Amino acid sequence: LKLTHHNLGKEEELTLDYLSSTILNGKRPHELEILKNVISHGYVDLSIVKNELADKYGIDCGEDSLQCAIDVLDTDYSKRLNSPLIEIRDGRAYCTQYLKDLLSRDCIKEYVLDIVDCGLEIFDRKYKEGFDGSLKLFERYSRKDVCRLLNLGTEGISNTIYGYGTYRGKCPIFVTYNKDENISKSIQYKEEFTDRQHFSWMTRSNRNIRSNDVACVLDSNVEKYFFVQKGDDDSSDFYYLGKVTPQDPRETTIEGNKGEALPIVNIKLVLKQPVDEGIYEYLTN
Repeated sequence: LKLTHHNLGKEEELTLDYLSSTILNGKRPHELEILKNVISHGYVDLSIVKNELADKYGIDCGEDSLQCAIDVLDTDYSKRLNSPLIEIRDGRAYCTQYLKDLLSRDCIKEYVLDIVDCGLEIFDRKYKEGFDGSLKLFERYSRKDVCRLLNLGTEGISNTIYGYGTYRGKCPIFVTYNKDENISKSIQYKEEFTDRQHFSWMTRSNRNIRSNDVACVLDSNVEKYFFVQKGDDDSSDFYYLGKVTPQDPRETTIEGNKGEALPIVNIKLVLKQPVDEGIYEYLTN
């Protein structure tokens, strides 16, 4: 995708950059289908969007996923989008005047339609088969992708910046398998696979089993999603290894920067299914 007409205002550039970085990757079709319909017809019934997601992709779109997709195209999801692209009235999504003005320029309209078409093609080719409505097992996702696809919004991103966090009954857990030796000792956790279906995981330091964030991880009503990257230089993406069940929490300690013993909790994570053998070898060797 290349926009050859460079005479753009700052807000136009920000909008196109936002769409390119947020929905072009095709990791779900929800926003793309809404945008495609409102560009083609000026509006779309949200019930039709849900039906299209079911008919085309086999996705049972819940209200939380639909609302998150709406927020992504509104200004509720990111401060990078200054003007909303759609507005909701009486169960329909409509083009805003800002989007109409944007699309009145042929070069911009062509670029936006390219984003939509490419995003939908990527989803169809790469993510559709095995897509569970939010994620696809063993595919790679950034933290921002995960929080959007799990409908956690920007609050979810801030909650997981230190590796994990619970929001709206969901807890993504992000692990860097080979940690940089130069990072603080207090986060040089010894974490490892014990086999392809079990992982020895550490909470943040200065925690015990009664700590709020640890209690949330152990809560059986909270869904835990497990993501692993090989090292800090392994781009910003993590392999999605599926949902996990925490077992056998054990209070222990880790050495701090000054040699002090910091309390921490070790938890065994049981994966719903074994890690793909090729990914397992890549991560552990």
